[in-house]
Amino acid sequence: MNSNIDKIEIVISFSKSLSPEPLPSSSPSPLIVGICGPQGSGKSTLVKQLYALLTTGRDYNYRVVQVSIDDFYLKHEEQIELSYKNPGNQLLALRGEPGTHDIKLAINTISALISQKNDGATVVPRYDKSCYGGSGDRLPVDQWETQCDTVDIILFEGWCIGFKALDDDYLIQLVHDKKQAAINDAQMCHIAKHPLEHIQVINNNLRSYIDLWNLLDCFLQLDTQNINNVYKWRLQQEHQLIRQKGSGLTDDQVVNFINGYMPAYELYLPRLRSQKLTSGKDSHLRIEIDQNRQLVDYNLVN
Repeated sequence: MNSNIDKIEIVISFSKSLSPEPLPSSSPSPLIVGICGPQGSGKSTLVKQLYALLTTGRDYNYRVVQVSIDDFYLKHEEQIELSYKNPGNQLLALRGEPGTHDIKLAINTISALISQKNDGATVVPRYDKSCYGGSGDRLPVDQWETQCDTVDIILFEGWCIGFKALDDDYLIQLVHDKKQAAINDAQMCHIAKHPLEHIQVINNNLRSYIDLWNLLDCFLQLDTQNINNVYKWRLQQEHQLIRQKGSGLTDDQVVNFINGYMPAYELYLPRLRSQKLTSGKDSHLRIEIDQNRQLVDYNLVN
């Protein structure tokens, strides 16, 4: 088990266990599949392969739409304003952390796709990460994707999908403990590099995301035991983006960019690994990969 095909086979088997029969065209609402994975882990590639298999595969001919939480990042000027309103908070200096997404737009878009009729249309936002030298910006409305048909399946992917805010007292104690541990090894803890009040802002921002997660029917989680693999993956991803778009972040900027995400991984991944996100029986699948994105193991989270 060491290829992306293995991952697809596992996901398809998981999907069949949830819905062993083809979805009827008269299904009252689409299946909403949340897909989470660290930056550069291969989740977008997995989503594309899953989309191709579900829409043109030998056994499936579903109407599927792909949506990324990245497409709901704030507009460039809104992100600048957010940073200005939170001086010194490096977690909100760039896009990425909870609070840098337009959650109302995301909920409205997914809800519109759920209730989509053949005689209507839903526009899905799109975001270009190469704009403004790699800082990114949401594309103009006339460049958004228009979905005119009813949908059987919505594939909703993103790096922080499923992250839930921690209890205030628990967060305070956790940050205190991490800072104490970092006295002996500062490189092992990114949480310790930020003031508690800055982390609390992110945690409070995350509370508004729960209404979005509640729309999910099932959840696929790409995970790795060494979250520092993200640095290698994201650098590879940015180099590819520069080859395609002609511009992007420098290596130092990528490292600084990822530094802003690491506290959230340290705070919220442990619970996501051990407590299922969705309410349905056996509806949360975790797939563990190594630094080369090869399959290590997989399990149902209950």
